[in-house]
Amino acid sequence: MVDVVETNGISSNGLITVKITKDAKAALNFEGELTSVGGRDVQNSGWSFSSDVAYYILTTTRPITGGNKLSFGSG
Repeated sequence: MVDVVETNGISSNGLITVKITKDAKAALNFEGELTSVGGRDVQNSGWSFSSDVAYYILTTTRPITGGNKLSFGSG
């Protein structure tokens, strides 16, 4: 699970991109409908998932209010 946290105290505005390095030992299976992972809330439906040769790429335009977080994860 990954928490993307807004740290400036001001709501985010615009595209947020998170890149996670691929590792041959562990594949990321992203499920857009998940709402919790290990008992913790995630907002997978707010993220778009893609990948390239080296990275898993998650993007969102959903705002993160000042000091809060937007999370994603895989089961």
